[in-house]
Amino acid sequence: MLRIPALALLAAVLLPAQADPPKLMLPATVTPLSYEAELRLTPGVDEFDGQVRIDVEIRQATATVWLHAKELTLKRVRVGGSAATVNSAPNDFVALTVDEILQPGPTRITLDYTGKMSLVLTDGIFHQQYKGDWYTFTKFEPVTARRAFPCFDEPAFKTPWQLTVRVPSGLKAFSNTPVESETNEDDGTKSVRFARTKPLPTYLVALAVGPFDVVDAGAIGRNRSPARIIVPRGRAVEAAYAAENTPKAVQLLEEYFGMAYPYEKLDQVVVPITTSWGAMENAGLIAYGQSLLVKPNEDTITRQRARLNTMVHEIAHQWFGNLVTMQWWDDIWLNEGFASWIASKLVDQWHPEWKGRTSAVAGANSAKVSDSLVSARKVRQTIETPGDIGLAFDGITYVKGAALLRMFENWLGEDKFRKGIQAHLARHAWKSATTDDLLAALSGAAGRDVSAGFSSFLDERGVPLLTANVRCDGQRPMLELGQARFVPLGSTGSEKGRWRLPVCIRWNGGRECVELSAERQRFELKIATACPEWFYANENGAGYYRVIHQGPWPDRLMADGARLSNPEMVALLQDVQALATSGKVDAGRALAIGKHFSDSTDYDVLTAAIRIGASLSPFVPNDLLPNYARFLRSWL
Repeated sequence: MLRIPALALLAAVLLPAQADPPKLMLPATVTPLSYEAELRLTPGVDEFDGQVRIDVEIRQATATVWLHAKELTLKRVRVGGSAATVNSAPNDFVALTVDEILQPGPTRITLDYTGKMSLVLTDGIFHQQYKGDWYTFTKFEPVTARRAFPCFDEPAFKTPWQLTVRVPSGLKAFSNTPVESETNEDDGTKSVRFARTKPLPTYLVALAVGPFDVVDAGAIGRNRSPARIIVPRGRAVEAAYAAENTPKAVQLLEEYFGMAYPYEKLDQVVVPITTSWGAMENAGLIAYGQSLLVKPNEDTITRQRARLNTMVHEIAHQWFGNLVTMQWWDDIWLNEGFASWIASKLVDQWHPEWKGRTSAVAGANSAKVSDSLVSARKVRQTIETPGDIGLAFDGITYVKGAALLRMFENWLGEDKFRKGIQAHLARHAWKSATTDDLLAALSGAAGRDVSAGFSSFLDERGVPLLTANVRCDGQRPMLELGQARFVPLGSTGSEKGRWRLPVCIRWNGGRECVELSAERQRFELKIATACPEWFYANENGAGYYRVIHQGPWPDRLMADGARLSNPEMVALLQDVQALATSGKVDAGRALAIGKHFSDSTDYDVLTAAIRIGASLSPFVPNDLLPNYARFLRSWL
């Protein structure tokens, strides 16, 4: 018979049943404070040994501590000074139960265990052979740190980590922080202890072990932190471009954020084989596929653009995602949408000859196409099951998320938007944050509420369809706007939709930005001194909506006096294509617009023009297709 002290018995009666496993998220009864982890592994040998010591805070009296573990064999487990029994539950939850109630306050959990490195997957902890050499890597986002350590595997739990690995003495080992000590052992191994990290969520902890070559990328940023490119043996010469461009990437990001690079070092490691991911923003140890490398005589501008965008995207995460981390996976757009947006913006600033702003507008169309379907996912989609977490890493998160940031930056102005971003980072450094925190910072910097408008796009699926007209029959020109939801031809979806739409229009005499909050509204163009010769209702092509210009304005946009920028031309042409194929714009008018802009020398403009003609070819009878083909060739 187990004897339970009276007070503990009373607590057990009063507490909710701790044996019931969590459904989605860990309970708040216990939170981690710090980790000390030791791994003994050999690349090429599946099994590894581990011990992890987790200092935790018991927030509510309980006999059970819940955490995550997947495909690990827990051999010895102690909570405080007591041995714990281990029980597993669905969705990788593990219950550690002790005989006596754990009272509120700090304690330590110690777990000895074994696990296996995958030869097939490239997430969790895995190893692979490349040109005769074996390497071990980790990639833990979103929820596979639990394959390497028993842990509290949720992004809100940001804690310091101290990692030690014991590996064959001839190999190099890298982690998030610099090596603190390295000791050779008698058995041909060495123990490598890394410095204690800043607070990190589990998904950003990282490790790489193997016979790497190391390329010095110099000292980076305001703090002159060391930077290196870590590559499989024999490929150092292919890291020259990445090494040369890393310092400039960090400089541009520091200037934008108004804040120094936040980690002690910046290593970028190349993983020979990756599946379903191309790069991972681990704090201080970013991982890439082989696209980071290139033989100098085989490089091209196209490859450089892609490589530099990826590098800036991942390095930007060191601030937005790592320094400040989303609270839960329904806000993953804060990480990925932001990094996609800032990478496009800064690479365009760095290399304006690459015309990145035009390409960003062209790329946003892919999100609009998928977002127009009734099955589209919201940006801030509620995570209801563990499987929903992985589904959140899609084009809606990355591309629509970036497009929304671009739209609101254009509407608020670059300076105010940047001040809001800087305030958000400063306020939540080394902590977790939510979308509401970001929107509060943007609202504070703008001096107006941004939350309602932004949230209407985050929480509403679909693409707005904006109708725009300017009437000049009064003392001042009046802008007439209307909104509905754009749906493709044949869709069963409703055209009803209501956003707080940030609309910026441009005309030959100026620009004006308004917020459309009703189905239809009229706005006076206050700075217009005369009726515009032309106007365009999507300045810089930054708006995340489709536009139908009513009245005489479509023809005037093709007049010689209309001076649309390349991003505006792309947005206009993509809208015309979508509207023509959905039956909302006459096909003849669409083809006339496409032909008008087909003499552009800009790749993205020309591509958008040609796609109008290509998209309408399915509606042409077979016997007329030769004539239609000749017509399209006349554009070139």
